[in-house]
Amino acid sequence: MEALRELHAVMAAADSQDFVDKCEDWFDALSLHVGWRAESSTERDLAWLLLTDLVRESAVFPNLSRTLGSGKLQKRIVDALKQPMTAELLIFLNALVRFYPGSCGSNQADLTALALSALEHSDIVVRTSGADFLTLACRLGPAGEKGTLHTRAWTELTEKLLNTLKLHIAGSFDRELVVAQDLTPASYLKLRPLDSFAFDAVTQRVETLFMGLERSLEAGVELQLAPRFPMTSFMEVLQSALVKDVTDCPPEFLPRLHRAGLAALKFVSQAVGLHLAPFCRRLYQLLLDELLWAQQSAHHDLQEDACSALTNLIDQFGISTGAHLSFDRLWKAIGENIVGTGEKRSATQLMRASANAGQMSGNKKRKRKHGETSGHASDLFVGRRPQWRGKRSVLVASCSLLSSVLRMVGSFVKSEILTECQRSISALALSIAAARRRNELHDGTDVQVGVLSVLRQLLQIGHASVAAPAQIATTVFALCAQQVETRVRIEAQLGMAVCRTLSRPLMPSLESAVVSAAPKSAAATVEDDVEEPIILN
Repeated sequence: MEALRELHAVMAAADSQDFVDKCEDWFDALSLHVGWRAESSTERDLAWLLLTDLVRESAVFPNLSRTLGSGKLQKRIVDALKQPMTAELLIFLNALVRFYPGSCGSNQADLTALALSALEHSDIVVRTSGADFLTLACRLGPAGEKGTLHTRAWTELTEKLLNTLKLHIAGSFDRELVVAQDLTPASYLKLRPLDSFAFDAVTQRVETLFMGLERSLEAGVELQLAPRFPMTSFMEVLQSALVKDVTDCPPEFLPRLHRAGLAALKFVSQAVGLHLAPFCRRLYQLLLDELLWAQQSAHHDLQEDACSALTNLIDQFGISTGAHLSFDRLWKAIGENIVGTGEKRSATQLMRASANAGQMSGNKKRKRKHGETSGHASDLFVGRRPQWRGKRSVLVASCSLLSSVLRMVGSFVKSEILTECQRSISALALSIAAARRRNELHDGTDVQVGVLSVLRQLLQIGHASVAAPAQIATTVFALCAQQVETRVRIEAQLGMAVCRTLSRPLMPSLESAVVSAAPKSAAATVEDDVEEPIILN
């Protein structure tokens, strides 16, 4: 160990000429410390890191790099493949593949196999290093074809990654089937029943394998091989990853698996583009199921990811996703993110409740001040409760998804569902208006823009039953058009233009809408309306 430290000090003090003159000698000396002369694993790891520095720095000297690449590096690769797998070893191989790809091409199959095995290592640092190494190793081709990748080799790599993912996920969910078919490593089968530590280990491997899949696809995109990505196998893996009916699984396991699957789907959809088309309808139904499950399980981040994935899918493929066939299921999935008790009220009640929301009694004001009320919509924007921050991002994603669906397939949707949708959106918009009147509206710009966009598109669709209650929509647009946020004001002005096109009376302010809608005995009904705030479940 002392010899290594002394050598490190000499290397650090050397100038460029000394480095060129002594690099080969240092390389030979360090090679001994990763082999039979290594006294400990710590010494071997330090030697790998010093070799990595030599590889990186020698690449800038043409004559030196030619000398090292002619034979020394290939010998080191063969020796490295026989050594215990560590993060330091993978860092060294990563540098070799990056700076000397021509010396590694003949060992491409062995290096790829090493990277794949690293993805299943028990140490998370090794797994992460393995994923980084896989990104470079899968670009290698045979010797003499630097940086190239044969279609067959890349396809075999992605298939192997997908098959390994299938085995790990199967091993997590159905142990009896796994035991019968001997599908997974023996170390998993000994853990019976699987405890939380075993589930955590399997989950970490699945997460890293998904990361490795993304890295290999990244290489495929660079080499224009993404159209050959095995989408059928990927859909099977994704469907397995989004399984929900696991009886003996710890509650923290499933959300992690779902996050990894949705992240991989986002990357795959961006990479393969239009080649996803044959699977878009199946994918749409799968994501709808995922959105419903995430909502029932109250996982806000998964709801947001599922909404974003559906939005991208519909924006890319439109009506071919089959969204027009199952808009009622979609509304069921995202409706609870938008619907409160408000959708059961009439437009008159909603406007009156919104206008008088600031006239609560002193007791109610004190309760709201201390956060004792239950789930008023304006709490989404005040942000006094941590859970509302998650709901706010879900609401933004839900409005974006609903807007995309209405833009693509709105004319195919049943009018009664659209009417319910508009009433709920209007209720939320008026809740926002009430929060604005109480000066409680904070960080709500994205939500306002999303709500106004959906409301405008509902009016543009043209169903008579949808356009009928447009009075409340004109009230919302007129009120929001007076706000200071530019994005909100522009969206509101677009909505006002739609209302003019529909020849609906445009209310100049919320007060005028209340005056025209409220009965003479409005004072007697104000308290009733305030007693029933608009609630987001």
